[in-house]
Amino acid sequence: MRALRGVCALAVLATPLLADGGEVLSRQEAGPFAITVFAAPVPLRAGPIDLTVLVQTRDSLAPVLDAEVSIRLDGASEMLMAASRSQAQNKLLYAAAFQIPHPGEWKYTVSVQSIAGKAAISGGFQAGPPAPPLASYAFYLAIPLVLIAIFVLHQWLSRRSAPGRIAS
Repeated sequence: MRALRGVCALAVLATPLLADGGEVLSRQEAGPFAITVFAAPVPLRAGPIDLTVLVQTRDSLAPVLDAEVSIRLDGASEMLMAASRSQAQNKLLYAAAFQIPHPGEWKYTVSVQSIAGKAAISGGFQAGPPAPPLASYAFYLAIPLVLIAIFVLHQWLSRRSAPGRIAS
């Protein structure tokens, strides 16, 4: 019973499903392919982002490893980049790194071409403002140091105030 409560608590507190370091933006079937697009970091923000694509055959869902994949982003500006397996951590995926210059609505088009055929899918995402600099977290980073200092001071004062104690 205790284990069941623990599992239920973990399920409630679990973060959204992340795949290969990112969240699933879309999964669509087009032409002979099933195409899944992942994005990292979560949440997406202006700055560096990674778009990763899983290309599978539509029938058997086997990964397609010989495709040419390109990703086009349209938003405040237009960017086109080839995605490759060499840039991905998981070699079943095709990855491309982008630099999002401004927060806002962005649309993407993923084009896939291989011996089996060609296909394209489209979607979109909202990029938030850039991540704040580390200095904005200084208060939170200082809390452990302050607590350690208070503990050390307490120990020092405790030993200083009881010098005549006899050990039994």
